Amino acid sequence: MHLKEPVTGKRIQLCSSVAEDAAFILGLRMDPALNKHLNPTSPKVEDQENWIRMVYDKPGDYNFTIKDLAGNRLGAVAIYQIDEQAGTFNWGRWIIHPDAPMYTAMESAMLVYYIAFHILGLKKTLSDVRIENRNVVKFHLSYGAHIYRESDLDIFYEFYKEQFPAMLQKFKGFHNLSLPAEA
Repeated sequence: MHLKEPVTGKRIQLCSSVAEDAAFILGLRMDPALNKHLNPTSPKVEDQENWIRMVYDKPGDYNFTIKDLAGNRLGAVAIYQIDEQAGTFNWGRWIIHPDAPMYTAMESAMLVYYIAFHILGLKKTLSDVRIENRNVVKFHLSYGAHIYRESDLDIFYEFYKEQFPAMLQKFKGFHNLSLPAEA
């Protein structure tokens, strides 16, 4: 699926990925320093373009290119495995260019949650991170995500819409988001 307009934060925006983003995203995904914890992908730009086109209108799958406010690409992230009935989602496919400003990770995570909770109307993330991906595990725990299960490969965590305002308060220097009043 895609959003008609980018969602803009303080210094970055999440734009629905399009075929023109394929070479950039593939470059990140093929970088051995960045792809240790990602599923393998074809090294062909055409295959990446076709995948982006295929998921562009796929229900329950939103793929974003992270850009600065000038439109320069900084990374990619996705919201997927949406279960509208349960109000749950997963997010990941998160990869950030090594030269991106340090605030890119935190602000992109907050924008992901803003989209999921306040644009898509979801209530909870049920996400997984590879156990060896210690920095990302620590990152999720830093803003209040809770581990609810572990397997041999993954740590599964949850984070609720009700926790999001506290996250925004804790990291208020990273964003300019304001939440809509709940009815």
